[in-house]
Amino acid sequence: MEYPQTRTTDDVATLAGVTFPDPYQWLQGSSDEVERWQEEQAELAASYVRDWPYFDRLRERVAHFAASRYPAYPRPAGDRWVRTHTPEGTSQAQVLLTGEPYGDGTVLFDSVEEHPRHPPYVSWISLSPDGRILALGVCDDGSERNTIRLIDTTTGDRLPGAPARELLDNWTGGAH
Repeated sequence: MEYPQTRTTDDVATLAGVTFPDPYQWLQGSSDEVERWQEEQAELAASYVRDWPYFDRLRERVAHFAASRYPAYPRPAGDRWVRTHTPEGTSQAQVLLTGEPYGDGTVLFDSVEEHPRHPPYVSWISLSPDGRILALGVCDDGSERNTIRLIDTTTGDRLPGAPARELLDNWTGGAH
């Protein structure tokens, strides 16, 4: 297996009064170079996993038990309904506003539209008591730190004023 080249720097870091070399500090950034490095690492890992002799069987079993097989529980939003839905062929959910619990509807939030190359994960959704405002927790880096989005369910517009504080994950901070 040939790993992608990873450059090093002369950076140092100080933590709790201890100074030490941090040659990979540049990987903590969000530059095009970091993104390319992450993509190369992900491709290497994916190719390694795909070459495993039991990969296809494992993928079948995971798909069989995947939560996306089961529809999300719809939540009332006034005289309408809100639920998550993962469209066929995609990996991340949309949030739909519908006229009936499992009906077709209007997309209020689409992870793929938010970031086409790396769609975020919708961790949780919660409605205001009158159903006019949707709050959703979105994780865009796999850390389980969710940022909050507020959406007007009448217009579909994103609203300003969402709390800036990140929630640690949908188990401790999410609202269902």
